[in-house]
Amino acid sequence: MQQLPLLTELKEDALGELVSVFPDLAYLLNGILEECVAPDLNRKAGAILWLVGQSPQTDTFGPCISHSEVVSRFGEWFANLRHAPGEVSKAKHTLLAEGYILIAGGADRIQLTDKGKAKLHQMRRTLRDRLADLISVLSASEAVELVGSIGRITSKAAVKRKPPSMASRPPTRATSPRGVDVKAKEA
Repeated sequence: MQQLPLLTELKEDALGELVSVFPDLAYLLNGILEECVAPDLNRKAGAILWLVGQSPQTDTFGPCISHSEVVSRFGEWFANLRHAPGEVSKAKHTLLAEGYILIAGGADRIQLTDKGKAKLHQMRRTLRDRLADLISVLSASEAVELVGSIGRITSKAAVKRKPPSMASRPPTRATSPRGVDVKAKEA
């Protein structure tokens, strides 16, 4: 088995410490994620809101993300791509029925409603507060180093994706959770 460069540079005791705290770190982060979306949503529904809110893609109705891009990200995040389409459909149905998202600009584009934007804002605020509490034990330089290190680690681990070209497709329709034509309603 070939040694990774990181293993040759890391002291075995530091690596052992990282291995020993890994479960605690994973459960801590998972708990924070659940706290962010609770009590009205589950992690997967919250993940869809997060993805829409961070999507660089927009159309005439605002930021959006395609169903297939959400399926792809779920396959990466939740480790089972085979079940991702069904999981996305269930979470999307819940969000649509409860008024957090709408399907706008085409049958495949997911967008946030005002309720969805408010929930995403609450999720981000909760996350920021929890992370601020966690990093309060660090100095400013340690906090900056931690953020830089996490960025490098997540960049290395990221799966390269080609984002779907949504800007090239003209919007066709927008419906609210109750099936009302949003474009017609605005006119």
